[in-house]
Amino acid sequence: GGKNIVAIATDDNTIQAYTSEGAPEGLLMRFTAPVTYLAVNPGHTHLAATSCDFSVRVLELGGASRAVTLHGHEAPVLCARFDPRGEYLASSSCDGTVRIW
Repeated sequence: GGKNIVAIATDDNTIQAYTSEGAPEGLLMRFTAPVTYLAVNPGHTHLAATSCDFSVRVLELGGASRAVTLHGHEAPVLCARFDPRGEYLASSSCDGTVRIW
């Protein structure tokens, strides 16, 4: 398998990657407002992040590290969780909605 990384949301609206030993690995994502939640799918292939900028971003982990931004909430997004199979992502927002992606 690949190497283990730890994703940390920072106070400068970014998500940084570190090795399990604590060495910096680099920037994973940048937001325009504070990050509120991080979730990894069961297969450890995708990282979801929610933010006060009303968005949900899903990053494909690994070589390409492609990110997709999901729009649809009308207020800060508080959290997100993958279903047990990792096929769907649910997110909840201060606008009172839960979205299934």
